[in-house]
Parts: sequence; structure tokens; C-alpha cells
Amino acid sequence: INSNNSGSGTSASNIISVTQVGDSSTATVTMLGTLNTLTASQTGNNSAFVGNISGTGNTATVTESGGTANSTTITQTGDSGTATVTTVGASNTTSISQSGGSAGHMATVSITGSSNTTSITQSGTSADSVVNIVGSGSGNTFTIISNTR
Repeated sequence: INSNNSGSGTSASNIISVTQVGDSSTATVTMLGTLNTLTASQTGNNSAFVGNISGTGNTATVTESGGTANSTTITQTGDSGTATVTTVGASNTTSISQSGGSAGHMATVSITGSSNTTSITQSGTSADSVVNIVGSGSGNTFTIISNTR
């Protein structure tokens, strides 16, 4: 967990909570800015979480259970973004990238099954985008790119 270890930028009033149950799981968190909240809970072996958050008022929530080798990456570089990931199953990969936004982009992913891949990219500053993905089954791929110009 790196909250301004480099000494550049500001890191204040941020909340980081990571809980991992199982063997060989990893969490890498880099957070700058103020009033950001990150909560990650992973149950299962060989799971990975990467969070890169900078800005003000961002919220990232990850809950993974029911299997092994799940991987989630969340990158938020704007203000007031919200990313929520819930996966139940094994070998699921989720990536959410949020940048810009006027009042904050919002992404919600809820996956039940195994070997699913979800990728969401939200960018732009003229408006916000809202993405909701609900998937059930195995081997599905979801790719959403939203640019509010």
C-alpha cells in the first residue's frame, strides 16, 4: 500500500481497507488525493487486486468470493468516480479505468460464473457515464468504452 510514499502530491483523509482470505493472494494499492475510499475483500487462493486512485472523492469497492485466481484492477484518475465489482466464481478478470468526468463516472460489475473477462474504460470531462454489467455463466467477455466529449 502506497499512500504518497513518493512524497509528491497530496494524500489526506483517504480510507484503504483490504481483506484477503486464502493463500498466495496479492494486493497493490497506490492512492493520492483526498477523501478517497477503497474497500477490497477477496476470498480464495491466488487472487490479485490492483488499485491506482488519485483525485478527490473516488470510491472503489471490490468483493470476490467462491473461487480462486480472480483478478481485479481499478484505476481512477478523476474526481468522484465510483467503481463497484462483485464476482462469485473462479478465474474472473475485471478491469475498470475512470478518468475525467464532471461529477464522477460510475461503473458496477456483478458477475457469477468462471473465466469471465470484463473491461470498462470511462473517460471525458463534458459529462459522466454510467455502466452497469450483470453477467451469469462462464467464458463471457464484456468490453465497454465510453468517452464523454
